[in-house]
Amino acid sequence: YYLYAVEAESGKELWKSKLSATVYWLTISNSVLYFGDKDGVVFALDAEAGEELWTFKADNAISSEIVIVEGRMFFCTDDGYLYALQ
Repeated sequence: YYLYAVEAESGKELWKSKLSATVYWLTISNSVLYFGDKDGVVFALDAEAGEELWTFKADNAISSEIVIVEGRMFFCTDDGYLYALQ
């Protein structure tokens, strides 16, 4: 799987990033893309360059939308836990 960034007007590919699994719940905040996968890994990518900034491994698959509030990331997993990352 790949995540692509393309220029809206021309359709020109700006970057692509290889993913390890199917992406769930993508959101963007302050030029950072945040998304989770079916293995419970949350990724942060620089939206301008497509470079990985960090990852976090939860105990189960991400089962909710990823929400960013005042610099904190919130999401739930299949086992019913709510995570808050800062």
